[in-house]
Amino acid sequence: MLFLVSLAATGHAALLHRLQYEGLRLYTMILFHCQLFLRSAEGCPFRIEDILTSLVSVNPDNGDVNCMGVKIKGKADGSFVPLMIWRCTDVPELCLVSHLLLWLSVSGITSGYLFPKKKGFSDCFDFTTFNNQLKKLLSDVVGRDDGRVWGTHTLRKTGYLLAIWGKGELGQIMLSARHKTVESAKRYYGSAAAFLKMISLQKRSALLTVDYTWEAIHMSDHRELVALNENPIGGLPDLFRHVRIFVENLVAQRVLARNKTRNIIALSQAILQARDQSIDTKIDNILALMQAKGFGD
Repeated sequence: MLFLVSLAATGHAALLHRLQYEGLRLYTMILFHCQLFLRSAEGCPFRIEDILTSLVSVNPDNGDVNCMGVKIKGKADGSFVPLMIWRCTDVPELCLVSHLLLWLSVSGITSGYLFPKKKGFSDCFDFTTFNNQLKKLLSDVVGRDDGRVWGTHTLRKTGYLLAIWGKGELGQIMLSARHKTVESAKRYYGSAAAFLKMISLQKRSALLTVDYTWEAIHMSDHRELVALNENPIGGLPDLFRHVRIFVENLVAQRVLARNKTRNIIALSQAILQARDQSIDTKIDNILALMQAKGFGD
């Protein structure tokens, strides 16, 4: 379960430099499965149309996407379940919102499977290929070569690790992971907690010093969140407009050159450097208000 921490700390840039389009797809798929507590096969058939645009909320000041809703049907889910993806500014390497927007910008996908097997093709990235690439990447990053097998639950278990690192409570994690029994949740929780403690004792633990905050992704009634969403978007076409705004904001923040907006390496580096513009906007608003009232003259 420590592979994602290792990958985020040391392998993010290396993976994208080496594989670029394929590397971005693989990294985004890994984040997608971990953040949504999915087994390896469950995220492969996800479609653009499974994004719940009524639960996409944007920053009214700059158009940045703060969160988005998706519908997922896992192995134990009787029907599609609505889940939330929240923007993460604590550790941008782990921000699924940013990586999804980046992936949509680079891939140009507007319908069908979110993760097609090949660029420009309509068939989805199949589980077998994903699992094989995942196993190779995990062995390369973590260096585990002792005969043990990476299982289909590795990413789901990593979701527990991230949640515990982010100070999540067992009950909220259990609901987010859609575990049916407390016993199953406790097994995952205990294992992840032990791994996290072990990681904290290793040299690679520098990333864990970041004050990362995990947010629950489950909803008891998603209609309540829809009603509370004051800054929704107008369907999928509007989502793609905000994908373009996402890239434009990186240029505006001077972390991305205008002539590099299609360069995967430059884009991936930019989202790791980007500031939280909502904080900048609040500071600017406070300063403007103070100046209007005669302070700071």
